[in-house]
Amino acid sequence: HESPDMVMWGYYLTVLDCTNGDHAREKEGLLKGLAGTQYDPAYFAAYAQSEQQKANRSWADHNARMRSNQAAFDASQAAHRDMVNGVNDA
Repeated sequence: HESPDMVMWGYYLTVLDCTNGDHAREKEGLLKGLAGTQYDPAYFAAYAQSEQQKANRSWADHNARMRSNQAAFDASQAAHRDMVNGVNDA
Protein backbone atom coordinates (compact mmCIF):
# COMPACT_ATOMS: atom_id res chain seq x y z
CA HIS A 1 0.00 0.00 0.00
CA GLU A 2 1.44 3.35 -1.01
CA SER A 3 0.49 6.84 -0.02
CA PRO A 4 1.66 10.26 -1.23
CA ASP A 5 3.69 10.63 1.97
CA MET A 6 5.51 7.32 1.64
CA VAL A 7 8.72 6.97 -0.34
CA MET A 8 10.32 3.65 -1.17
CA TRP A 9 14.09 3.66 -1.39
CA GLY A 10 16.34 1.01 -2.81
CA TYR A 11 20.04 0.62 -2.23
CA TYR A 12 22.58 -1.38 -4.16
CA LEU A 13 25.94 -2.17 -2.63
CA THR A 14 29.06 -3.38 -4.32
CA VAL A 15 31.78 -4.72 -2.07
CA LEU A 16 35.37 -4.66 -3.24
CA ASP A 17 37.39 -7.36 -1.52
CA CYS A 18 41.10 -7.31 -2.29
CA THR A 19 44.49 -7.06 -0.66
CA ASN A 20 45.77 -3.65 0.43
CA GLY A 21 48.32 -3.41 -2.35
CA ASP A 22 45.74 -4.08 -5.06
CA HIS A 23 43.05 -1.74 -3.76
CA ALA A 24 43.68 1.28 -6.02
CA ARG A 25 43.94 -0.85 -9.18
CA GLU A 26 40.93 -2.97 -8.28
CA LYS A 27 38.89 0.10 -7.34
CA GLU A 28 39.67 1.72 -10.69
CA GLY A 29 38.68 -1.45 -12.53
CA LEU A 30 35.45 -1.72 -10.55
CA LEU A 31 34.50 1.92 -11.16
CA LYS A 32 35.23 1.63 -14.89
CA GLY A 33 33.13 -1.51 -15.04
CA LEU A 34 30.22 0.12 -13.23
CA ALA A 35 30.48 3.29 -15.33
CA GLY A 36 30.55 1.27 -18.54
CA THR A 37 27.50 -0.82 -17.68
CA GLN A 38 24.90 -0.57 -20.43
CA TYR A 39 21.38 -1.88 -20.30
CA ASP A 40 19.54 -3.35 -23.24
CA PRO A 41 16.85 -0.85 -24.30
CA ALA A 42 14.82 -3.74 -25.75
CA TYR A 43 14.35 -5.08 -22.22
CA PHE A 44 12.81 -1.82 -21.05
CA ALA A 45 10.70 -1.54 -24.21
CA ALA A 46 9.37 -5.08 -23.69
CA TYR A 47 8.60 -4.31 -20.04
CA ALA A 48 6.78 -1.10 -20.98
CA GLN A 49 4.79 -2.95 -23.64
CA SER A 50 3.87 -5.67 -21.15
CA GLU A 51 2.70 -3.09 -18.62
CA GLN A 52 0.69 -1.28 -21.31
CA GLN A 53 -0.99 -4.55 -22.32
CA LYS A 54 -1.88 -5.25 -18.68
CA ALA A 55 -3.35 -1.77 -18.32
CA ASN A 56 -5.32 -2.15 -21.56
CA ARG A 57 -6.69 -5.53 -20.40
CA SER A 58 -7.65 -4.05 -17.06
CA TRP A 59 -9.49 -1.16 -18.70
CA ALA A 60 -11.23 -3.52 -21.14
CA ASP A 61 -12.38 -5.71 -18.24
CA HIS A 62 -13.55 -2.64 -16.31
CA ASN A 63 -15.46 -1.29 -19.30
CA ALA A 64 -17.11 -4.68 -19.86
CA ARG A 65 -18.23 -4.76 -16.21
CA MET A 66 -19.59 -1.23 -16.50
CA ARG A 67 -21.52 -2.10 -19.69
CA SER A 68 -22.96 -5.16 -17.94
CA ASN A 69 -23.94 -3.09 -14.90
CA GLN A 70 -25.56 -0.46 -17.12
CA ALA A 71 -27.50 -3.11 -19.07
CA ALA A 72 -28.76 -4.65 -15.81
CA PHE A 73 -29.76 -1.20 -14.53
CA ASP A 74 -31.53 -0.34 -17.80
CA ALA A 75 -33.44 -3.65 -17.68
CA SER A 76 -34.43 -3.03 -14.05
CA GLN A 77 -35.62 0.49 -14.90
CA ALA A 78 -37.60 -0.79 -17.90
CA ALA A 79 -39.27 -3.44 -15.73
CA HIS A 80 -40.10 -0.81 -13.11
CA ARG A 81 -41.55 1.54 -15.76
CA ASP A 82 -43.63 -1.30 -17.21
CA MET A 83 -44.96 -2.18 -13.77
CA VAL A 84 -45.79 1.45 -12.91
CA ASN A 85 -47.39 2.04 -16.30
CA GLY A 86 -49.39 -1.19 -15.93
CA VAL A 87 -50.75 -0.01 -12.58
CA ASN A 88 -51.45 3.51 -13.86
CA ASP A 89 -53.12 2.29 -17.05
CA ALA A 90 -55.38 -0.21 -15.22
